[in-house]
Amino acid sequence: MKPRIWIIDSEWPNYDIENAVFAQAFADYTVRYSTPDSFREDLKDFGCRADAVLCQIDVPMDRAAIERFENCQILSNYGTGYNNIDTAAATEKGIAVGYVPGYCDEDIADYVLSALYAVKKPVFGFETAIGQGLWGAQVFRETPHRLSSLTLFLVGFGRIGAAVAKKAAAVGVRVLAWSPTLTPERAAASGAKAVSLEEGLSTADFVSLHLRYSAETERFLDQTRLSKMKPGAWLLNTARGGVLDQAALCEAVKAGKLSGAILDVLKTEPPALDDPVLHTKGIFVTPHISYDSQEALDALQRRAAENAVRVLKQIPGADLVAG
Repeated sequence: MKPRIWIIDSEWPNYDIENAVFAQAFADYTVRYSTPDSFREDLKDFGCRADAVLCQIDVPMDRAAIERFENCQILSNYGTGYNNIDTAAATEKGIAVGYVPGYCDEDIADYVLSALYAVKKPVFGFETAIGQGLWGAQVFRETPHRLSSLTLFLVGFGRIGAAVAKKAAAVGVRVLAWSPTLTPERAAASGAKAVSLEEGLSTADFVSLHLRYSAETERFLDQTRLSKMKPGAWLLNTARGGVLDQAALCEAVKAGKLSGAILDVLKTEPPALDDPVLHTKGIFVTPHISYDSQEALDALQRRAAENAVRVLKQIPGADLVAG
């Protein structure tokens, strides 16, 4: 078997990890490369004959593209999501769809903990105060707090929510959690306490969103629910921008009802430079980097390649959403 593998990507500096996986699995193989911008043209020239496709989540694998494949057995996405792939069209063609769940759970949990420390136990940002001759506790606008004094409420409790709970509980944070199907036992296994949505919003110092984005969760945290948050609380979002009403958040922070927010995801990415969320004092935006670490990216490349190998060699264990 000499499989033809097509990689569509513009992010990775090299494909040493993928090639190491393929070299171990196959005595011989062929790899061709395209970018998201060039893939439709390359689809006509050679991509249509690929046995396996590895692609980034910004590659629109729609029905028109999928119907061109002659031999493809798997579309293996670099990511936890697969909204870019028409899974119905893939299934009709007998093509499996692979994804990489869990590769960055720890990294997002680290980000949430970093946010707690940044707000309540900061170690940066004192240059101006020192330049003014200030020293000691007088440099703080707001008295710091131990993490063990804080309550964190997790809205959504899948793999990432559970990972956040374990890390936060380990440093003494009181962790509350809610999801529609969360049981007290499952929450307790990760160091959290299952509570109602209303109780969590009204008592937490930090509310962290970990919901899947869908029609049902569109603007889940809206003006009404934001108004139920504890006065002076902070909001964290590492889920999807669409689960939050950004306009309502900006108004709540401007009005002083909330102290602020740390957002790694926005409704529109990248945002327009005049987007109010970028200009509301107290709201801090990071450019969708909570998932990022060398370890996470290495795992993403390796597991996407392994999914392709397992399907091509009919070995169980591939992470598949279809096929």
